Amino acid sequence: MLLVTASFLLFICCTALLGAQDAPDSGEVEDDNGGIQIPEAIFYVFDFSDEFNYTTYILSKPLIFNADYNISQDICGLVWSRLAAIDNSENLKFVASFLDTFPDVTKVYIDAERTNKKWVDGTGEEVLFFDWAKGSPKQENCIVLTKATGWKMEDYSCTYKGGDPRFLCEYYTGTNGTSDADSNVSD
Repeated sequence: MLLVTASFLLFICCTALLGAQDAPDSGEVEDDNGGIQIPEAIFYVFDFSDEFNYTTYILSKPLIFNADYNISQDICGLVWSRLAAIDNSENLKFVASFLDTFPDVTKVYIDAERTNKKWVDGTGEEVLFFDWAKGSPKQENCIVLTKATGWKMEDYSCTYKGGDPRFLCEYYTGTNGTSDADSNVSD
């Protein structure tokens, strides 16, 4: 596991450096709130949603970052986020519409793992919202959203099996799409 994580970190650094050389403006991007500085090269390895309820969703790009559940959690942490916690039908509907814009996405890990017969998120809090696909849950210990079921939840192996799934992170912005700078703009 440590070797895989170390290899992944090396890959991120190399990808970011190579991507930054090819980028038209390889500087850093400041979020609307004047918060965390995000290296522009990150856009080469992740796709970002619009903001929804103070949250931006971050999808791993194909064939770059397919990982198991635990490594997905670690990777989300490296980009100042966490695996996406889908905690109500409105969030699920927004995420589904975002995922539908990517024809090649078929499964994505979200933040839920079965522990001692309960589903918990990465912080150890019990997961209370589910929109299970027909026939789920079964015997697996992690959850993916699947395109074939209309982005309903299915239990899925926590261990990487190749190809699918990708993973979805969430970044809490706390701004709901506005900032003080936006309110001071004059025509």
